[in-house]
Amino acid sequence: MAVVPPIWSGTQTYGESVVLLSTSGGTAQGKLLRAPTGGISGIQEVRTARRDVVLIAGIDWTYNSATQSIEKVAGGIAPSLVAEILAPGGVPVVHENRLLHEAQLAVTYTHSAGGWSGPTTSASAKLTTIRTKLIAGNPVKIVVWGDSISVGANASGFPNGSAYDIISPYMPVWAELVTRRLTAKFGSVVTLANKSVGGQQSSYGSTNHAAQVLPENPDLVIYGWGMNDGAANVAAATYAANMAAQLADLRGTHATADAIMLSSMLPTQLTNPPHTGKHALYGAQLATIAAGDGHCESIDVTAASQALLTAKNYVDQSGNNYNHPSDYMHRVYAQLVLGLLDGL
Repeated sequence: MAVVPPIWSGTQTYGESVVLLSTSGGTAQGKLLRAPTGGISGIQEVRTARRDVVLIAGIDWTYNSATQSIEKVAGGIAPSLVAEILAPGGVPVVHENRLLHEAQLAVTYTHSAGGWSGPTTSASAKLTTIRTKLIAGNPVKIVVWGDSISVGANASGFPNGSAYDIISPYMPVWAELVTRRLTAKFGSVVTLANKSVGGQQSSYGSTNHAAQVLPENPDLVIYGWGMNDGAANVAAATYAANMAAQLADLRGTHATADAIMLSSMLPTQLTNPPHTGKHALYGAQLATIAAGDGHCESIDVTAASQALLTAKNYVDQSGNNYNHPSDYMHRVYAQLVLGLLDGL
């Protein structure tokens, strides 16, 4: 699927993720982020997330304008899930398989402009090292340093050993989407060194930064720590200190290397009360760090994740029902980063 247009721009949405959930035996349905132009007539296509089956309006699905939802038609072949299986007894089930991907739809539709309450990004005046090289068509080196989200977990093009294999449409991880788009737009040779490690926190990032990041001689480092910090209730000040230490380490040997710091998407909201940990606090910490550095920007991905939750179910943005992004959310990550690099 195309990375552009970004989620915050335009009047056309391509392949928005929707899972049709049936609650207490009711009609399976899933909400769209925006209202389609003219109701059902504004919905141009509904496919399975694998992109291999086109579902037919009136036979497989219909649109409920009152709830802004795609609904399954009885007897149709649109995939759906029983909501209760996601968190039986209030305990979310981690689906490190392709269950959610097989259940997700990809909806393309037109809509009015606006309707996005999350963060947006635009070409940065601070990321001059990489942007100057890109504009000139020169080679650039990008290092990604983060947790399993940055590794690429649950992207359909990312293999995970025996748990699951790649599956159509073979979506690259968000970092690869970034490099491909930059190469296509600027014609530069963009080398990606993804040094990310699953299951780790910002403290690991700080301790291992010198050995893993600095030898790569990056033009840009994208930091993606926070999901596991929040789950472990790491204090915002501690998280900030770990992130600041990594930037300081970078500055010790690469004074003009650019940096982008990403907070994390939210984890599952299916626990009672919803499990948000400390995640919502980290974006502001990164913004403060970035404000004090002439070559650093931050993106509050947590706020983007929360904006999606105002209109949609968590399983639309998650690939494992717990803490990893779906293909759709990998695209949102890529769009937010590309906006800063003028790659959209």
